[in-house]
Amino acid sequence: MSMGTFGEELRMERLNRGIALEKITEVTKINPRHLRALEENEFRVLPGGILNKGIVRGYVNVLGLDELDWVHAFNAPTLPPAICSTMTATGLNLPQTLAGPGCARATQPPSASSGPGPFCC
Repeated sequence: MSMGTFGEELRMERLNRGIALEKITEVTKINPRHLRALEENEFRVLPGGILNKGIVRGYVNVLGLDELDWVHAFNAPTLPPAICSTMTATGLNLPQTLAGPGCARATQPPSASSGPGPFCC
């Protein structure tokens, strides 16, 4: 199976759990426009800064996913390669979609059932 983008993976996790976007809005009070933007990789619609991290955390908490893995995956595209390598060396993991070419450890996106997984950059 081909891996999708951050937003596609997040949306698939939500759909696989049968959770409506409206439920995430109800629980988190996050604007549904921001939740849709997250799923559609329209990150410029998000408010920015630390608020984006809170949106990702709130979303994945409702789904029961590991927020540390998902927040790092969300932030990874903006991280320089040296920091990404340090994150991997210290055990902070990234999903396969953000893994660099030839990464032998990347296998699948994080999920509640898999726990901390073999991700890297």
